[in-house]
Amino acid sequence: MVLSPAGEVVWEYPTKLTHDAWMLPSGNVLFADGESVTEVTAEKKVVFRYQPADAKGGGTYACQRLPGGKKEYTPGGKVAWQVQVPGGIAFAACRTDKGTTLVSSLDQVSEFDEAGKIVWQCATTDVPESDARNFTGIHLLPNGNVLIGCYQAYKDKKGSALLEISRDKKIVWTYSNPAADSTMMAVQILSPLGELLAGACLR
Repeated sequence: MVLSPAGEVVWEYPTKLTHDAWMLPSGNVLFADGESVTEVTAEKKVVFRYQPADAKGGGTYACQRLPGGKKEYTPGGKVAWQVQVPGGIAFAACRTDKGTTLVSSLDQVSEFDEAGKIVWQCATTDVPESDARNFTGIHLLPNGNVLIGCYQAYKDKKGSALLEISRDKKIVWTYSNPAADSTMMAVQILSPLGELLAGACLR
């Protein structure tokens, strides 16, 4: 779904359990929902769909349009870099323009340097006023702030499904709507007109 600045749903498309979603420069939306990677237009017409032959355990949990519009279905080559994240479960990662890597892992979002050392971290306990838990989706914004989506966001109707935090761990805003949604696995901020922000999309 696309939310307005006021938190209202202005566009939505029914899926299974969406784990990753991207607004593309064309205005189309690319998403992965465990069963397929699908691209739909703003008019909700399917223009691309990939379904793996073997979907054991869920076959498609992430997707990303590569430069030149290419799509890559399976990993290949050798491991170039890896790091053990706190808690052992990584959900989203992005490489920053400084060469560091931002990773979400439920209880925290951590930023690692090339040697694998944590250079910045924000834990759920650092923002207790948000009642946030299960950090999963991330979008590093041009101003350095981090947008975070939360898996199983609510407990007893309390929590935050989305929040933006500054690098000094201050909450800029939160979104909470337990009656309408419970999980924000993939997140991306658009302009107030629903367009991509200028520059690279780091998520």
